[in-house]
Amino acid sequence: MRTFQVLQQLFATDHQTFVTGLFREFLNRNPTLEDLANFADSSESVRSKNEILESVIMSIEFQQLFSCSPSLISILQQIMCKEDYEFVTLLHNYMFGQHSKLMHIQQNVELLRTGVSKLEILEKHLLNDNMINYLCEGKIDPFKNSQINIQQILHDILKQDGHAFITQLYMELLSRNPRNDELKTFTKSMSLELSKTDIFKMLIQDPEFTALVQKKPLQSLMQFFQQLIKTDEETFVAKVYLECHGRTPDFDGFQHYVHLLKSGTSKLDILRTVLLSEEAVTRFHALNREDRKNTLISTDYSTLWPHMPIDKVFRENVKEILSAHKFPYSTNILVKTGGLGDFVQMTAVAKALKTKEPERPIVAIIGYCGSLFDEHPYIDLAIECGSMDLHQVTKSVVNLVENVFDLRYVSRAYGTWKNTDYYYKNLWFYNHFPNSGIRVSDLNKHVCDLMLYSLGLEKYANCNDVFIKPNLMIEKILGDYVVVSDSAGSVPGELKRWSEKGWDGLIKWLHSQGIIPVQLGVETDSLLHSGVMDLRGKTTPRQAAGYLKLSKGYIGIEGGIYHLAKAVGAPSVVIFASTSETCFAYPDTHVVTRRLCQPCWWNESWTQAKCLHGKKTCLNLPDLQSVTDAVSKILKTDESIF
Repeated sequence: MRTFQVLQQLFATDHQTFVTGLFREFLNRNPTLEDLANFADSSESVRSKNEILESVIMSIEFQQLFSCSPSLISILQQIMCKEDYEFVTLLHNYMFGQHSKLMHIQQNVELLRTGVSKLEILEKHLLNDNMINYLCEGKIDPFKNSQINIQQILHDILKQDGHAFITQLYMELLSRNPRNDELKTFTKSMSLELSKTDIFKMLIQDPEFTALVQKKPLQSLMQFFQQLIKTDEETFVAKVYLECHGRTPDFDGFQHYVHLLKSGTSKLDILRTVLLSEEAVTRFHALNREDRKNTLISTDYSTLWPHMPIDKVFRENVKEILSAHKFPYSTNILVKTGGLGDFVQMTAVAKALKTKEPERPIVAIIGYCGSLFDEHPYIDLAIECGSMDLHQVTKSVVNLVENVFDLRYVSRAYGTWKNTDYYYKNLWFYNHFPNSGIRVSDLNKHVCDLMLYSLGLEKYANCNDVFIKPNLMIEKILGDYVVVSDSAGSVPGELKRWSEKGWDGLIKWLHSQGIIPVQLGVETDSLLHSGVMDLRGKTTPRQAAGYLKLSKGYIGIEGGIYHLAKAVGAPSVVIFASTSETCFAYPDTHVVTRRLCQPCWWNESWTQAKCLHGKKTCLNLPDLQSVTDAVSKILKTDESIF
């Protein structure tokens, strides 16, 4: 939502700063003296700033830039400036169009930590002979998980000939046209023995390129818009709303603009309409004055969320509980509301804190399921807060201990704990939780890792470290079995659920394989099929964990039982529909989804079980064959304890 934030800040500046900022952000250049003279306005009125914004957005120059793709060197600069984890992830994503495996990321991060430079890793990827040969032959796979396709850019360069090839190569790699002597030298060399790939490799290893690629990139909104234009209609509309209005689109607005795009209206026209709308411009004038300095967060709870009252009874109860257990002021309190899956995810943060500061007790405040953390190695005590609002819970316990950790996805600490640059960079996701969830997959991290990076704990744990101690004092099931569940979790999630036909086919198929399907969940969950062993409402959370631990694996939708399966090491086949696999699939999860539509979870319509396309079920729900194929893999491997 950088557009929204940048324009709010610019509208609060003086006239010349405002004009200069608009030119830098929207036209990728500083204004000339003539530009400043054209937009001079001694009155510095609100109206004049609105008119200047409109003039820039409606200009031919903006239109031409909007239609251009970012150069390869600008893309590589953006990658090179990232910290190690993001550098490896983005490089792999942009090069191969897929999210990196956690193991691959960690291997490359370790290389960086042992002294291998980012430049060396970048050159290794760019100079890969197999990839270059494939590109020369035109073998390019369509990218599913990335709007930026470095392979396509390289292919477009290599298919050029003569002067056109050399000129485009220089522009993409060195951001300039070749000098006459360079053009003549390479043209002559190409007519003899030097191939296009040889010239490409020479420029990649040229000192000018190595210096330029490590230069801090120009950050502008135009670069974002150039990437935005490549998205599909639905994604484009959703992101334009977030960028310009700071919110997800309402159902009618979304349908209206998607219809216009599919009817031939250009994306530029839609962007201009939304960006210059009365709602957007009004919001631009309402500067967000929240202090973003990287200092300690105020622990004066009276200043937090002024419209949210403190629950004094709850505060006193927590205070008494801490005193009864003789927990010191140095105790860490973790706050996480939501459902079972949310409570499981917070254990990665608990492990990181316990590893970093083993002498400090950890108290978890969660909505329910307090017994989930009985005998837990990292969490010393759980306190239930029921249906209290997350803000109210946090506000009510701040200052009772030295640090209170408000665990959303992007998370923050209140107390003496220093919040990280990563948190401040992604502050919007914290402030607008949970509705910011629709865009949190843009951060390309599992939600557990988002919490850890926000708090500076990524060195001590990762998403693989979720853990619940199972209660194995349960009635054993005779025979091999899998756990099945279609429970959507703590919010309305009808769009997540698989079809009755799919479940019917799967249950019958499992029986044909000699596998017993066991349904876990709460008593109010719908019975999946008459052919399941029904344990709904008959187990505690830790007993459910015990059944998962002893099973051949979990099969079902993304929800609390799935995260519990991961926490006890059970393999999982998970049907992803309206929620993001980027955010919720663990590295070893067997994901099954069609990937036909961008996950719309936490969209206003999704919480009302409405598809933005008007469909009755999610377009991403897979067919039976895809699910049984994935299940066959976990049944044939030794991933389970059998």
